[in-house]
Amino acid sequence: MRRWLAAAIMGLIAIAVWQTVVFWQARRTSIESGAAAVTTEPAALTARALIVLPLHTIGGATDDVAFAEGLGEELISVLARVDGLHVIAHTSALRVQQSGEDLAGIAQRLGISHVLEGSMRHERDQLRVSLRLTEIASGRTLWTEQYDHAARDVFALERDVARSVSAALALKLDSQVQAELAREDDPVLYRRYLEARRLSRRGSPREKGIAAFRRLITDAPNYARAHGGLALVLVRSGTPDETEARSEAERALALDPMSADAKAALGFVACRSDEWEHGLALTQRALEQAPADTSIRLGYGICLAFLGYLPAGLEQVRAAQAVDPFSDEANIVLATVLDTMGRHDEAATYLARAPKATSEMWFNAMWRGNFAQARASMATRHDRWTTAYLAVIDAVEDTSKWPAARAAIDASEQNDGAPDGERNWARIFDPNADFALDIGMLENVRHRGLGPASLWLWSRELVNHRRHPAFEAYLRRTNILDYWRAHGWPAQCKPDGDGVLCDLNTAGRNNAEVSPRGLPPQ
Repeated sequence: MRRWLAAAIMGLIAIAVWQTVVFWQARRTSIESGAAAVTTEPAALTARALIVLPLHTIGGATDDVAFAEGLGEELISVLARVDGLHVIAHTSALRVQQSGEDLAGIAQRLGISHVLEGSMRHERDQLRVSLRLTEIASGRTLWTEQYDHAARDVFALERDVARSVSAALALKLDSQVQAELAREDDPVLYRRYLEARRLSRRGSPREKGIAAFRRLITDAPNYARAHGGLALVLVRSGTPDETEARSEAERALALDPMSADAKAALGFVACRSDEWEHGLALTQRALEQAPADTSIRLGYGICLAFLGYLPAGLEQVRAAQAVDPFSDEANIVLATVLDTMGRHDEAATYLARAPKATSEMWFNAMWRGNFAQARASMATRHDRWTTAYLAVIDAVEDTSKWPAARAAIDASEQNDGAPDGERNWARIFDPNADFALDIGMLENVRHRGLGPASLWLWSRELVNHRRHPAFEAYLRRTNILDYWRAHGWPAQCKPDGDGVLCDLNTAGRNNAEVSPRGLPPQ
């Protein structure tokens, strides 16, 4: 019971963050100022907000916990597609061990409307799920239901639950969603798929999840879910194998054209390969099928920001972080976008929630001019970059020390075992910057899937980089310039004959844009 309460509390925190985001967007009068519009005034919910608690397992095998967790995620994914219903992802709840706070009191304070909770029993080929939907403010139970299905009819179970929740809340489950759920699945394979997905989302690195997907594919080569799941994990791994990911995703779509994982994987590969039109379209389609998947939404937001559409990217990243506020990945990506937009103080609040993000914390502290904090972020870090980072702090404080800092940067890049061509990102602080080298360095970060740091090409601090001819060359070879011509220009750049001019009026322009045509408005 305490695990259920902890999960609920985290969901409620996610709702509170989401409410703040909604209120901020409604009250914002201009995005051009670049200032964070922070408020503590509560926002009124405009739709019903639901938290789905982890299903409690009764009896059965010891691995039923993983199955129940996966089934809960699937229910969230289906319910998130009910028009007018806000469903909170439960991944942040896994970060909380225990809490003694009263659920009803928290719900009343934060404004969450409903909670769905229950239990699951899985024995042989039968699945029994008991659920209760409660209106938290009044404590009134709207309905209780027990579902008995053959294990192979898991989609029918999800459809029945979604219908019941929708009806109880006077909402409607889209007919297309119902049609997608009108199918069967092999219960053994589905269970293994859920376990592989669970493994791939927990550990870092994700080798166990990748291995589990590969074993599943060996045993069931025509199981589309396994191919799509493996493709997405491969794309999101620290050293992505995009060739294999593309192959697995294409195989998944050949077997099941509705595979959201496969669409997302192909979308991310396409964006990294500068195929922007194709990449954004595929990622949008994946989000339509899996609106509660924060990793897909984060990837979509990053792709938009790569193109220079910073506010549109920020909107997507904020939405992802709001439903998963304790995700290191979501907080780091959100902070990176905010840093790029010059909103460094706001970015620092999100980095504080991801204490292992020492590199991002260092850059944020440097941009804020807080050199003591920059040094502190290196206190527990001991890798080949640390000495150079500390030397750069000294050089920024005392410009006569730049020769020593440059030597330290060069030495860090020549470290034994370092990948060929890997550069030290601290180079961007050098007042005698090699603009072409820096631009190529950050471009390489994106192509190799090393994180969102290449967004810094749009940061206010790198305005001189964007005025250099190497930046226009970058826009041409990455097809960004062609995309702008077809879909709209970010406000910081404008056409100049066959070329482009950026940052003619630096003040206030990096945080404004015209929304790209065919993409969600900011």
